[in-house]
Amino acid sequence: MQEVMPGIIVDPLIKGGKPVIKGTRVPVELIVGKLAGGLTYEEIMAEYDLKKEDILAALRYAANILVEEQILLRIPNEFTITQTNELLLSSLRILREVDIVGNIVVIEPRKIRIRKRRIKTS
Repeated sequence: MQEVMPGIIVDPLIKGGKPVIKGTRVPVELIVGKLAGGLTYEEIMAEYDLKKEDILAALRYAANILVEEQILLRIPNEFTITQTNELLLSSLRILREVDIVGNIVVIEPRKIRIRKRRIKTS
């Protein structure tokens, strides 16, 4: 069992390793889905025997996952090496404007993928 965020655990023996509310078998995705479907906190709390803090932990976890982004740069075939380098450099400058935990650059034929992860803001 690993606590990936306060109140959220991942355990291969519980729900196949999906993130769940600590001390329960209730998956984060279920809570977020129920909220998106229009259920209130109170209805979810009653149905799954949760506290408001549990629901907020699920929402914090989901928000943290959404922080991860991907930028895809498509490089036109007619671009020269200089133009391609300028495009890549300008994209990396954009990445520096946010706090980065880590990034991965994948270079494929005629496209570059930059996967970044921002630092959580409290």
